[in-house]
Amino acid sequence: MSVLRANPALWLLLGVPAAAVIMGVVIVTLATHGPTDLVRDDYYKAGLAINADLSAEDAGAALGLTGALAPRGPGRLLVTIEQGLGQRESDPTLWLELTHPTLAAQDLRVQAEAAAPGRWVAIVPTFEGRRTLLAYPEDRRWRLRLEGLQAPKAPAP
Repeated sequence: MSVLRANPALWLLLGVPAAAVIMGVVIVTLATHGPTDLVRDDYYKAGLAINADLSAEDAGAALGLTGALAPRGPGRLLVTIEQGLGQRESDPTLWLELTHPTLAAQDLRVQAEAAAPGRWVAIVPTFEGRRTLLAYPEDRRWRLRLEGLQAPKAPAP
């Protein structure tokens, strides 16, 4: 023990390789146990599908579709999709997808029920951060896409 006190350079000589080994173990642990869905596995196919199917979004724009989020009690949100133009759509249900930009485990897919022709509603759990909302009927003939949505804060009681 007296050798280490007498020669502080020995700490440097032993400390640097020891720190490198410890950091290597930490990096390998994080790499093997961390989240792996920051990039979709089928990102190329998904990108091609989006580019190939912009006609569905054009059809949704022609219907004058809008979407809104409103607080509905603790931990819940009301999602409303409304049609503003053209002949009212009469689909009994729509698929709603609220997707997280990077974490697929936080994505949500639910069905919205028709409240009236051209108006659909669904209750979803509240969320933190931003989401992308996709709304489309079963046959996917049109689609509404809203990006950067944030959950509104519930009013104080």
